[in-house]
Amino acid sequence: MMDEKDYDKEFLTNSFKIAIRLASVLKTKEGQLLPIVKFKEPGLGFYYSIADKRFIRINREEEWYLVPYIDKDEQGRVCIYSPFLFSMTIFVMVPPEELETVGYN
Repeated sequence: MMDEKDYDKEFLTNSFKIAIRLASVLKTKEGQLLPIVKFKEPGLGFYYSIADKRFIRINREEEWYLVPYIDKDEQGRVCIYSPFLFSMTIFVMVPPEELETVGYN
């Protein structure tokens, strides 16, 4: 059985590993940060999910990242990404006129 000091050390080590992994998914392969975007209008909306291949309801007030290396679709929609929803990642296609760039985190 681990004593409290060893448990705290292991917990801290694992927390750092998770933080590093999360930070790495917010960059391109070349190391460039993904720009943070937000919806111009708050509330809920239905958007096409690349993974689910159907429209899903999302909260427009969550934190989203523009994914520049996924091409626009035939309707001109851009791909945005959230790594923080329901402990999984979500990629959705959104009309660019609904978004505004906030900057980089």
